[in-house]
Amino acid sequence: KQYSAEGSEPVQWYGHPYTIRMVVIRLINHPNEDKPCAWIWSPIPITDALAQEVETKAGPVKYICSPNKIHHIFLKEWSDKFPDAIVYASPGLEKRE
Repeated sequence: KQYSAEGSEPVQWYGHPYTIRMVVIRLINHPNEDKPCAWIWSPIPITDALAQEVETKAGPVKYICSPNKIHHIFLKEWSDKFPDAIVYASPGLEKRE
């Protein structure tokens, strides 16, 4: 199962507002997990309500993915909220501020 969530405010990119959206995938029968878990793609700003919704619909957050150097803005918020999650990011992202 998968679903998406949209950010409440657009992000400015080179002076242009862009709406933001993340995808949540509920992994079932994952070989390293004994129960369903959540995989987050391109995270948006996290709130307690959003974190609860993700865990309710998809299970505990085990994976967070920033697919490129643009979609990293809210990665730290999610990794701080879910410190046991494995974070995937594009090469060189750790050097960006």
